[in-house]
Amino acid sequence: MKADLEGLKVHELRHTFVALSIASGGDARKASIRAGHSSVAFTLDRYGHLFEDDDAPDMAKLDALIGNAKPSDDAQITALRQIANT
Repeated sequence: MKADLEGLKVHELRHTFVALSIASGGDARKASIRAGHSSVAFTLDRYGHLFEDDDAPDMAKLDALIGNAKPSDDAQITALRQIANT
């Protein structure tokens, strides 16, 4: 079976590979290396919009971390909303 890729350039295929790798949840570092990019920063700048923007899992981890933290005796605790409104 022959793939009908007439008219496609290698660069376009590489771009598609990186985009699909990242969009499917792949490791950006590995995609960067495979694409031959000079740095992961370049890959993230170019393809970062393809990463999920759902922050809920990360926020849940931070909430768990903060929820388990115990302030020191001399700590001053201020609500983040209060800081943002000053």
